[in-house]
Amino acid sequence: MVSEHKLLRGVASRDQQAFRTLYAEYQRRLFVYFMKMIRDEGRAEELVNDVMWEVWRGAQSYEGRSALSTWIFGIAHHKAMDEVRRRRPQMMEEEVLDRVADPAEGAVEAMEKQDVAQAMKLALGKLSAEHREVLEMTYYQHFSVQEIAETLGIPEGTVKTRMFYARQRLKEILKQMGFKGEGS
Repeated sequence: MVSEHKLLRGVASRDQQAFRTLYAEYQRRLFVYFMKMIRDEGRAEELVNDVMWEVWRGAQSYEGRSALSTWIFGIAHHKAMDEVRRRRPQMMEEEVLDRVADPAEGAVEAMEKQDVAQAMKLALGKLSAEHREVLEMTYYQHFSVQEIAETLGIPEGTVKTRMFYARQRLKEILKQMGFKGEGS
C-alpha cells in the first residue's frame, strides 16, 4: 500500500496512475461530504471533480503542514461554501414533504412510520451550512476538532462552539419531529 504522501508526490510529478489512485481514495468521501452539504447529486459529482482538479494543479505546492485529508477537505470546504452562497434556499420537493409526519398524528405513530435515516437527513438539512458541516466532518468523515479547525481555517474553540450549537439545534429539530431524547 502506497502512502498518500507518496501518491501526492507522484501527482505533483504528473503521474496519472498516482492521481487515479488518489482520486479513487477520496472520491466517495468527497461525494458524501458534498451531498450532505448541497444535496444535489449532479452538482456533488462536479464538485468532486473540481476538488480533484485543484489537487492535480496544486500538488506541487502542498507543503505537508497538515494531513493530506485536511488539505483536500479544505479545498472541498471552500467549494461547498461557494456553492451554498450561490444557491438560494430551495423549497422541499413534494416527495420529501410527503414523508414528513402529519401533525395531527401522534408523535409515536408518526415516528413508527418515518424512516430514521430520512428523518435525520431532513433534520440535518434544517441546520445552517456551518453547523451541518461540523457535524458531517465529525460523524461522517471522522475528523478531529484539530483537523476540522485546520480544514475550515478557524480556531479549535470555534469548532467546539459550532459543534455545541449544532448538536443543540439538531436535538430541538428532532424533538419537533417527535423523537424523544435521552433526557426527555
